[in-house]
Amino acid sequence: MGIRAERQQIFNYSDVYKNISFSGTENSFSFTGELKEWENVEITSRIFYKKLEALLYGKEIRAKMYDDFIIKMLTSLNQKEDSILDVIKRHDYSIESLHSFFMEVFDFVYFSVKKQLPYTKHLSLISNAISELLENTFKYSSRKYHITAVLDKEGDYPLNIFVENVYEGDDTEKISENIQALRRGIDEVNSYSTPEEAYFEIMKNRLENSVDENGEAVKTSRLGLAKISADTRSRISLETTSKHLGGNGITIKVSIPLELYSPEYFNEIIEDSLKRS
Repeated sequence: MGIRAERQQIFNYSDVYKNISFSGTENSFSFTGELKEWENVEITSRIFYKKLEALLYGKEIRAKMYDDFIIKMLTSLNQKEDSILDVIKRHDYSIESLHSFFMEVFDFVYFSVKKQLPYTKHLSLISNAISELLENTFKYSSRKYHITAVLDKEGDYPLNIFVENVYEGDDTEKISENIQALRRGIDEVNSYSTPEEAYFEIMKNRLENSVDENGEAVKTSRLGLAKISADTRSRISLETTSKHLGGNGITIKVSIPLELYSPEYFNEIIEDSLKRS
């Protein structure tokens, strides 16, 4: 990727981020936005990743995870007393060198502590699931969305994610068809005894029935929903209402049986990793 493409990617990320409305509490976060371009799907799922990371670890643990290991890295490079401006100056304002420096920071934090902490794999899989739902938002709805993630420490499914979409237009028949197809897909995924069985059977059915009776490729598939369920071991449900987007709205709920850990557990891993890094 050239410098111009990298710069454009940064601008695109910034543009998407600035046009999202955020809110949250200690045990939840939510944000509202609109997918104006296909590239916004990936950017929005990255933003979701970072918000979910903060929710699962908590602000104090997340700050300690990054702050302590960045200080450790700068100390090892004899740069502990430098400001970020000093670091930039040392690299002669080179975009490549600055990018390289931040990648070093990311790699140091990731390999020194994040790989040792719970949720590293979960964060990627859950964010990929949200990306899948956002792709459907872009393809089939008005492209407006509202995402909410809630921690319920007492429930069987401690992490619940709600993705709200809204359909606009006068073609009520087409809207109804889309919603009914989505409901049938979710019902089929939930009809199997386990998410893994659902994915296997639906994948098998997709391979065996990839074309219709006219030889045309089958356009509708439950495979994406099955993959979400299998990757996150979640249960998916659908409501034909939207709390935040008004009429013609739907809400897809992804309930994940994620194991929760105490701040003390995270802190013990961080302290141990600091000693070994």
